Amino acid sequence: MIHVSVSKLKELCDPFQFHPWGVKVPKSKVQKAVNCGNLLEIPISNLRANGRKPTANDHAARIAYFIVNGFEDPISLDVGIPSMGYSMDWIVTDGNHRLAAAIFSNLATVPVEFSGEVEFFKELFGLSDWDLTRSDNSVSIPT
Repeated sequence: MIHVSVSKLKELCDPFQFHPWGVKVPKSKVQKAVNCGNLLEIPISNLRANGRKPTANDHAARIAYFIVNGFEDPISLDVGIPSMGYSMDWIVTDGNHRLAAAIFSNLATVPVEFSGEVEFFKELFGLSDWDLTRSDNSVSIPT
């Protein structure tokens, strides 16, 4: 697991700006969910599995859950393989709510796991080979 800069991830894919859930989730809705204790502990996919289309309020409550409780699970990224013509429009494959919580909370870094071209990942986040092989398997990138 590697820790990368939240500000860099925000530059690449800010869920408050680009709406990966298909609905706009403003920070004001998230703040309201936090203030009211409206926390969604279960994954959004569980709502869909029960035939329910998630609303902006559901997404805000899920983000609020992570703001209040924190998280340890890494955010999953796929940076693609640009050298072979395979690029991603949105590199977060799992963890958009956690990323939104990290942005909202002004965290400096978040844990990530990634797939795709290693050299491109290193370039995106300003990493060296040494950063990826550190014995503690974590990297904090300055913003």
